[in-house]
Amino acid sequence: MGIAAEHGQVLALLGDLTTQHDIGGLALAQGRDVVIVTVNNAGGGIFDLLPQAALPEFEKGWRTPQQINFEHAALCFGLSYARAENTEDLRSALYAAINKGGPHLIELMLA
Repeated sequence: MGIAAEHGQVLALLGDLTTQHDIGGLALAQGRDVVIVTVNNAGGGIFDLLPQAALPEFEKGWRTPQQINFEHAALCFGLSYARAENTEDLRSALYAAINKGGPHLIELMLA
């Protein structure tokens, strides 16, 4: 029995680089009651807080923005997909996913 079945619905909050780095992990959501929210801030936004943010090579060396299509990734692994442009969109998408059950990927756009 998987963790979702043992403990109820699961909600995961991930960054865009984390989601991309472990994209194959989306396959584990199939058949489970899980909602994955991916915060898309055009790369490693947390690195903006480090001193190297002032370096000319910062964008390419630390932030590393990507061009992945998370909708295609979700559909590839059998997850429903929603894109949220703001907090109201996120609230609606979360409400719909939680009420529907099953595996979902919600991409929150912050970039």
